[in-house]
Amino acid sequence: MRSIIKPIFIISCLIIMNNACAQIECRLAEQNDMSRLLNLYEQMDTKDNENLFVPQLAIQKKILEKNITKKRLFVATDKENDILGFSKIYAITDHEELCEILTDRLRITNKDNTLNTYVSCCQYLAKPKCDVYNKKEFRAEPSSIDINVLNKTISDDKTLFVYVGSSYTKPPQGNQGINSLLKKFALDAIMKNYTKDKNHIALLYRQSMANINRIASIRELVRSLRDFYNNSSLSFDVLHYTFIFYIPNFGSKEKEGRSSIVIMPLPKQ
Repeated sequence: MRSIIKPIFIISCLIIMNNACAQIECRLAEQNDMSRLLNLYEQMDTKDNENLFVPQLAIQKKILEKNITKKRLFVATDKENDILGFSKIYAITDHEELCEILTDRLRITNKDNTLNTYVSCCQYLAKPKCDVYNKKEFRAEPSSIDINVLNKTISDDKTLFVYVGSSYTKPPQGNQGINSLLKKFALDAIMKNYTKDKNHIALLYRQSMANINRIASIRELVRSLRDFYNNSSLSFDVLHYTFIFYIPNFGSKEKEGRSSIVIMPLPKQ
């Protein structure tokens, strides 16, 4: 796979949320957001920390600084410029980083590039619907797709890999769709900058056991693809492989979770 580094050029997006009667701006995080982002982490309760695999604040600060510098972190703010939530999403453009993510972070592949045994493979059919939030659109069915499909996708330089990291929205805004807005905003930017000459897109992410049935990232990717290709009637065959992974719990016992790779073919342009 070629190593291609390209910047993402993004302007902020102002969104009027009818249900909250509030103005929400989605944008890339900046260094002067650091103190407010750290405050969000300090406000998280035990349940939030369990779901997000949150490290100690000193470690988290270094992670945030890196993600902000590399333009990988997005924030949603209100009219007072208070940060309501954040989401880490970016296109993986470096082959070595891709290998590190697949092997060390997600445990999808081994050091010798062989695949670990996956827990499940489901096939979704994302049909065109007026209501893109209809979960029936993404009903999972057992798939007998050969594992070679996954092997081929991982090794193909025509595959666009997108890593979806931690997302958080502080209460009481958590149920107002802010996380979905952030994901959609970030994915729209990735579509505009990285899909040229690509045949497939593959989402990579991990989830705690409490969140394994959530499909927000898949849903927002379908919405972004339909908008990007200006075709609301597009259907997508989606392959969703899940794997077991264990992550150190920063002084406590390891946590079990699930890592995912979600593959979609891109329409021919």
